[in-house]
Amino acid sequence: MLVVSPLIDINSQQRVSSMTANNENRPVWDSTFSEEARAAQLSEDSAAWRAVAGLLLAIISVGLTMAMFTAWICS
Repeated sequence: MLVVSPLIDINSQQRVSSMTANNENRPVWDSTFSEEARAAQLSEDSAAWRAVAGLLLAIISVGLTMAMFTAWICS
């Protein structure tokens, strides 16, 4: 069974441009928002990224701790 990701264009086998990290829309973003608004957006994005990364690290740490504890109990 062939499974095709929605991020891949079947005809060109390249990622869809709207899903890639490029700066083609940067001039629009610069002209639409003030410097203060752009700084606030970047700050909020950074805080959100740190929160998500912290949560994922916490989940992984708890899982590894539980695995090591289980291996220690079983041995």
